[in-house]
Amino acid sequence: MSIIDFICEKYVLLLEILGLAVVMAASVHIPRRIVKWTAAALVMLFLDAVMIRAEIYTQSFETLSPWRVILSVAIYLLQPLIMIFLTQITAPMKKSQWWLTLPWFISIPLFTSSQYTQLIIYFTQDNHWQGGSLSLYRYFLFVFYAGVFLVLNLLNFRKAYRSERIGIVFIVCSGLAGVVLLALFGNGDSDYSDIFAAEIVLYYLFLYIHAANIDSLTGLLTRQCFFRDLDSHSKSVLAVASVDMNELKWINDNQGHAAGDVALQAVANSLTADSGIRKSVYRVGGDEFEIFYYTGNMKKVEKDVALMREKLAEAGYSCAFGCLKRSRGDKLDELVKTADKAMYEDKARMKQEIIDSGGVPHFRSGDRAVGPDGEYFTG
Repeated sequence: MSIIDFICEKYVLLLEILGLAVVMAASVHIPRRIVKWTAAALVMLFLDAVMIRAEIYTQSFETLSPWRVILSVAIYLLQPLIMIFLTQITAPMKKSQWWLTLPWFISIPLFTSSQYTQLIIYFTQDNHWQGGSLSLYRYFLFVFYAGVFLVLNLLNFRKAYRSERIGIVFIVCSGLAGVVLLALFGNGDSDYSDIFAAEIVLYYLFLYIHAANIDSLTGLLTRQCFFRDLDSHSKSVLAVASVDMNELKWINDNQGHAAGDVALQAVANSLTADSGIRKSVYRVGGDEFEIFYYTGNMKKVEKDVALMREKLAEAGYSCAFGCLKRSRGDKLDELVKTADKAMYEDKARMKQEIIDSGGVPHFRSGDRAVGPDGEYFTG
């Protein structure tokens, strides 16, 4: 097969690889680590396509060529390795999870010796493919790492939108469905590289959309997501909380913006502390946050607010909260405005407590509080 034949036959795959490479080079939302792992997966995908074409070419030989054995082993080991690399893109394995790579390492001697042990696959001297007693192992290996990819990604995106978690499931299941169809109804020369290419493109598109929904500093949902959900989730939100961080401007002015960034990240971690309640947390301004609760049980909501205050205190920061339950007939945007008013009342109360105790609050421009003698303090 000539290079021209290969390009014509695999034009769509090559176009997907090159197109994705161009998109990655222009990406500003995607972290460089993700770009590097994706690029590595694309390189391996290209090698996989080339080796599959070369292995198919060796099938035309009248007698067995050593190259067919070498290429087959390399292909069977490379395809699950691509899945491992894809997993590393957004859900890198922790040190305690590296045992998950053991099946792949065990597969190296199994595949490389299979021509002699005839356990998995082997070839006769007249160049015919034969399956051994463990011939299905190559499919098990692929399915295993597809499952690892699915589970680790679902854990990684457990706080993301439900639609995004469904997207991860769709990407994995559609790829597995393609492999199963080719395995059952293919002609024995099945080339999975096109499936891999489509999966990587879909996965990167998913990551790009997800990154656009996430505030890069705090990891919370963005202001744009808040206004979208204000409309699209208007019926399912049953309680809201408006949150404003105290003294961020003072931290920025006196300790530097790097310290302010650390503070915002600590606040974000506190607001997303797991209390077992379903909620969405948004960063809608510099130090302003909104929370949508999908439960009307105010005891659980109040418990969640208490947990957030506790986590904030442990981190050395504080926030003002305004939390309200939605009543029948309440418009969500009006409820948010009322929660904002309650939050500012809480902020004034917290500052008043500092003044009453003899402390000096750090005001933002325009803030007002009443001193012990009734005088106003204005920042």
